[in-house]
Amino acid sequence: MKHKFMLLFAAALVCCSLPLVLTSCDDDEPDEKVTAIATYTVDFGKDFFKAGRVIIRYKTADNGSNWETVESGTRWTKTITTTKFPAQLGFSIEVTENDNVTLNPEDTYDITLKGSISATTSKGASFSNNKDFISDAQGSSVLGSKVSSLIKDHNVNIYGYILNKDGNAYQTASLSF
Repeated sequence: MKHKFMLLFAAALVCCSLPLVLTSCDDDEPDEKVTAIATYTVDFGKDFFKAGRVIIRYKTADNGSNWETVESGTRWTKTITTTKFPAQLGFSIEVTENDNVTLNPEDTYDITLKGSISATTSKGASFSNNKDFISDAQGSSVLGSKVSSLIKDHNVNIYGYILNKDGNAYQTASLSF
């Protein structure tokens, strides 16, 4: 009788523990893969490259960085696609004087410098923000004699955001390029 009771007890113990062994702590569903598409844009005033030279360093899809020298035009655009979160989105603009050109000190020049970052995630979240590095008020009609000092005042500009998987973004000035 004692042996039968022990056998019945062991069988009950196995039956009661079996659901615990078969229960998984992890979802059977794989993590949802989120993608973000970000666009960086920099707009230059029509006379900007008469006065300055530009190197743009920007964050890449893997949170690394790359750079480009921009020597002409009125717009620079770069689009990246990332699946790495939190995503570091942003760019820095290094402006130096264009020593190859002599500006007439009496003429006026449009050397505005503006940037924007926009991003959309595969979850439908999006954000967009603009920044005036050299605003219309400062740079749309600058005397040639004042251009050099204005460019020196805006030598390096960093513009960045951290974007999480849910599409929430917050501005940061601590991106490293």
